[in-house]
Amino acid sequence: MRFSYLANLSRSSLLRGLLYLYAAQAAIYLFPLLTLPYLARVLEPHAFGALAVGQALGMYLQLLLEFGYAITGTREVARHRATPQSLSEILWGVLGAKLFLAVPAGLVVILALQAIPILQETPLLALGAYFYAVLSALSPSWFYRGLERMREAAVLEVAARGVALLGIVLLVRSPEDAPLVLFIHGGAAAFASLWSLARLYREFGFVKPSPRKVWASLRMGFSIFPFHAVNTLGLVINPIVLSLFAPPAAVGVFAAAERLARSFWAMLDPLNRAFLPRLAHLAARDPRQAGIFAARVLVSQGVAGALAAVSVAVVAPWLVHLFFGAGYEEAAGLLRVMAFILLGGALANVLGVQWAFSIGQDKLVNQVTFFAMLFQLCLALFLAPRFGPLGMAWGMVIASLVEAGGLALGLWRQGRFPGTRAGNSRAHPMPPVAPSATPVDEERVEGG
Repeated sequence: MRFSYLANLSRSSLLRGLLYLYAAQAAIYLFPLLTLPYLARVLEPHAFGALAVGQALGMYLQLLLEFGYAITGTREVARHRATPQSLSEILWGVLGAKLFLAVPAGLVVILALQAIPILQETPLLALGAYFYAVLSALSPSWFYRGLERMREAAVLEVAARGVALLGIVLLVRSPEDAPLVLFIHGGAAAFASLWSLARLYREFGFVKPSPRKVWASLRMGFSIFPFHAVNTLGLVINPIVLSLFAPPAAVGVFAAAERLARSFWAMLDPLNRAFLPRLAHLAARDPRQAGIFAARVLVSQGVAGALAAVSVAVVAPWLVHLFFGAGYEEAAGLLRVMAFILLGGALANVLGVQWAFSIGQDKLVNQVTFFAMLFQLCLALFLAPRFGPLGMAWGMVIASLVEAGGLALGLWRQGRFPGTRAGNSRAHPMPPVAPSATPVDEERVEGG
């Protein structure tokens, strides 16, 4: 493939895909960001901190049920997009696997109720987290991304978040309504997901998710499940750990800063989703161009992450005052520290999610992410009792930089760093997938 062709492609379909993904990301993070000033004032720091713990549990359960399909499912759909029968098997097999995983997710909720004091005080938060996670997992947005039909994925997210935004403003009126926020999000997700699945049923038909197909889908997701579970734990563990050593009001202040930092990080996330299917496609067909393209993505996202970090740190006090008001002033200092997660996270996502997975380096990503998460957990348990929320914030930043450095070192030692001559020539992860291959033929597709 000539570079001119790649450049034209990037300016057309990829650019449109990015615009649609930014619309979806606006729905995922901007809509909840719009509710922050309302919830922060209605719930007050104590109930806001309790809600943050419930949301952290819900997010972990949701991404646990995803089982890595946001990456492996997207990758499989991108490889089999020319065969509708295979696409139908992938879609319904993954959905069956998610429903199967709802059982162990329920056991996690029971354990969380026994271990987390805030959830013991308000058990409806745990039930709401489970309700939200199971219904959110039905979303087929990963399927649309694999087809590079970003418009449908964007419509799905905007519909769900719009309904949730309306429900929160109309129904949440006091601190006692904190669990209702989770139930509203779950109901909105169910509405959008079932509507979208009905459309996919008319387009691709239905293939019964037999135990054999469900098992094949579980095997597909398991290749990166350690990365997925550990990486997700890194996103949600901080409010939970802090709640073991600090009062709910302090957790609420920390959660306010973290929510803003994650929202700004989300502005870079559509780049991950848009470039992953394109890099996976290129790596299987033109390793040299894939390496060049990945190197340019690394530079551009690194610059974007650095600029975003400095900008957020400068305006942190104004942002906290605007979104949260009185009672949350200490969140400004925390946000100034957390802003630099944007830099470490941007680099780690390009090297891991976008590049290493595209060239079949799942094991390297799993190892580095596991180490970074273990390191962050140790930092949290050490810093939270001694330095409170500020120590937690510094632990988040240090762990993100350690993860990016570990991925860079691992790829460099294997000669797979994007942009290097060796990395460009060795990007090919596996033989091209035959059009007739299906997710049931997992031994052939994944090389045994």
